[in-house]
This record gives sequence, structure tokens and C-alpha cells, in this order.
Amino acid sequence: MINYAPKKLIKQIILMLILNAIYSGCGVGILSFINKYLLTLSEKNLNILALFFVLLILFLALSVISRAALCKLENDFVFDIRTKIIKQIIDTKHQKIEQTSEANLLASLSGDISRLTDGFMRISELVQGLMIVIFVGAYVFYISWEMFLFLFVWLGILMILNQILMKKMMNNFEIYRANEDILYKNYKSSISGHKELYINAQKAKSLYEDDFLPNAINLRKNSLKAQIYQALAGNFMSVMMLGAVGVVLYFGLSNNNLSNAVTIAITILFLRAPLMMLVFSFPSILKAKIAYEKIKALNLDPFQNGFEIPKIPLWEKLELKNISFWYENNKFGIKNINLQINKGEIVFLIGANGSGKSTLFMILAGLYEASDGEILIDNKPVSKDALRSYSQNISAIFSDFYLFERVLGDKKNTNILLEKMGLDKKVSVENNKFSTTNLSTGQRKRLAMVACLLEERKFIMLDEWAADQDPVFRKEFYEQILGELKSAGYTIFAISHDDKYFEYADKIYKMQNGEIEKIK
Repeated sequence: MINYAPKKLIKQIILMLILNAIYSGCGVGILSFINKYLLTLSEKNLNILALFFVLLILFLALSVISRAALCKLENDFVFDIRTKIIKQIIDTKHQKIEQTSEANLLASLSGDISRLTDGFMRISELVQGLMIVIFVGAYVFYISWEMFLFLFVWLGILMILNQILMKKMMNNFEIYRANEDILYKNYKSSISGHKELYINAQKAKSLYEDDFLPNAINLRKNSLKAQIYQALAGNFMSVMMLGAVGVVLYFGLSNNNLSNAVTIAITILFLRAPLMMLVFSFPSILKAKIAYEKIKALNLDPFQNGFEIPKIPLWEKLELKNISFWYENNKFGIKNINLQINKGEIVFLIGANGSGKSTLFMILAGLYEASDGEILIDNKPVSKDALRSYSQNISAIFSDFYLFERVLGDKKNTNILLEKMGLDKKVSVENNKFSTTNLSTGQRKRLAMVACLLEERKFIMLDEWAADQDPVFRKEFYEQILGELKSAGYTIFAISHDDKYFEYADKIYKMQNGEIEKIK
């Protein structure tokens, strides 16, 4: 996991503690002033009243300064955790990201980070409340150790009962959080499968009534229970604090010690707000703990500063030697793959669906780590730690590609490439972004090709890129564009089913049942 407390935050935490200590001490000073001067006045004294308001203004100023320092600390923490977790996701090996469901990632990014940051923000309230309780407790002990002992026992019992209620609240919240991951799967299904759901009411009814609705009902039930326990805990503490005021005044009057009784009653009333702040901070901190465990369970790679990834020099020869790969269930994989690609070649990979083509594609792109065997560049093996460096020479368009709006690379050829791909009438580049990506699938693939070529990486990998092109453009791609790319020094590795155009490949490999053979 990432380091959530860098040196800068540690210094800010120390400053926060100092400011809170001064703030709490000032609060006790006001109570002492009330006890020593206001409760003992025998006649009006405007000087005493003026000094009292000076103390109040000082207390207000310290509370604002203290809160401002806390806000700065909290916002720095929020920024730090958000930026680091997104960077971790980007840097985490693709295999690991695939093993973590998209729903879990989205739930953590949208919910867990918010809960973790909210919990951290509540720490300031916890610290502030705790310090005031300690300072005020010391002041009560100074006035009357008997009253201190009574309050210590009274508050101790209240806190024990409060924790029982909090535990019940957290049990319900943990169930709620587990159901939340399922809810995000339902969300994803309703959006990603919208076309299918719209034309098939039975399928839509099944998703809504059999999957989404039962889970939403469970979420509502557990959320309601958690909130009721939280409200019960908070209100119970508030009412019992008023009960303590009544007991203190009763015994003070019984013992003819009204002055101390009134002072301690005022002290309890003063203590009520920070104590409630202390109590109400616990649920958020406990939720943050659950959120932290959820983020930790994502098993992201460690945080690294920057994107300075060393590039392996462009190769003359790329080889896969005795490569094998098995998925987690060990029911499917590829085995003993031997393949050679020379610089400037056009290589096609063919085979039936499920034969292992896409798996081999991911290994060749450096996104999967082979279980056995090695990748060789100019006869030198690429270590697992160097796979990302190896990938920096590759531009790829995957079967499930994502089309980014921002344009990278040399933009001077953008208009030429858009025209070459038949997109110049629909797409332009504005402020380093494509003007639109709202295109047909075939056009989106062509725009992805424009983005690839602008990157000027000389090894291009295509996973069934031509499958969604119309016959005229498909013919142009195989008969003209591939040749032009080869002449420009590009190496092309493409998964293809277009046997009509196999003559344009320098090499053809065929996958079958996870094994490969060279057929050209």
C-alpha cells in the first residue's frame, strides 16, 4: 500500500496537536475565569465582563486558526491519497487489474476513497474532542476529586454502552459495504448491456427484479439499521450528559456546595459538544478502517513517482521462446509458443475463436507475464521487471480498445492521417483533443489507428482491427495502407480472419488449442 503519512503530513499533524492543546487550554481558562470571577461577583463589574469577552474572542480566534490548520491537513491528505491511488492503478500490472473486478475498483474509487478521507477528516474532531475532555477532566479533578470520580465512572459506563451500539452499527455497515460491490456490478450491467436490456424486456425484468432489487433492499435495510444504531448511540450520550448535570446539581445542593456544583454543571455542559464530537467521529473512523481494508485488498502495486520508464532500444528481431501461460483456473492457456518477428515484417496470427490468439497477443504486448519461457530481443531475454520498458516501443489497438480524446505525439501529420482514414470530414483536432469520438465502431478503430501512428512507435499490434471495416476500406487497408506502413519502417503484428488478404503477410502463424504453428 501507499504511504499515507509522508513527512509533510507528519509535521502538519504535530502542528495540529499543538494548536488543539492551546485551544483546549483556552477553553479550560474560560471555565476557570467563570468560576473564579463571574460566580463570585457581588456587584456589577464591567471590567470583568469586558475581560470575559476578550477571552471569548481569543477562544474564537484560536478555534478558527486550529480549524484552518486542520482543514489544510485534511485537504492535503485527500489530495495525496486520491492522486496516489489513481497512479497506483495506472502502474499496477494489467494481469492483476484484470483479476480485480471492475466493479470492485469502481466501488473503491467512488466510495472507499471518500470514506477513507472522511474518516481522516474526523480524526481532527477526535483529537480536538479528546484534548478538551482531558483538559476539562483535569480541571474538574482540581475542583473536586469526588465529582471527577463520579464523572469518570458515569462517562466510562456511557462509553461502554455506546461502544456496544457502535459495534452493532459497524456489523450492519460491513454487510452494507459487501453488498455495495454487487450493486456496482448491477450498475455496470445496466449501462454496458443497455441495448440488450432495451430490446428484451424479460432480460431487463430479470436483471432488475432478480439481481438489482434484492440487493438494493438489503442495502437499504442494513444502512437503516446502521443509522438507527448511530442515532441511538449519539442521542443516548447527549441525554445522559444532561443526566450528569442533574446529579451534580442534586448532590451540590444536598452538600451546600452550590458554587462548585454550578461550576461543574457548566463544565459538563461545555464538555457536551466536544464529547459528542468525539463520539460521532468514531463511526466515520471505523468506516474508514473498512474502506482501507477494501483498498488494501485490491492488491495494487506500490506507488512510484513519475512516469520515467526506460525504453528498450528498438529491436531488429523479436522472439517468443517456449512461452506458456495458464489462467488461474488452469483450464485454459497456451503452451510451448515459439514465434519470431523481424523488424519491418507484417505478421498475421490466425485461428478459431478460443484458440489462444488474444492470450498470445497480451503476452507479446507485455501485459501478461508468461508462466514459462521467455521473450528475446536481439537474442537477449527480457526480464519480468523490464516488461513495461519493453512495452514502451509498442502501439496497440485491442479488440476492446479504449479511445482517448487527447492526442499525443507529432500532430503535424494529423490532417493527413485523418484524410487517409476517411475521417477528415468528421473529426478534427482542437486543443490537442479529437473533436469527437462519437463514431461507428469501424470509424472509432480508424481514429485509434490515427492515434497510434501519431505516437510514432514502430511496432504496431492489431487485434482483429479490420473486422469492423466496410469491404472497400478493408481492401484499402490490406492492399495499400499495410504496404505504406511497412515502407515507413513499421513492424505489424495483426490478428486476422481475412484469408482473402493473407498474401500481404510476410509470415502467418496459426493458433489451435493453445498451440502455434507457422504456415507461411
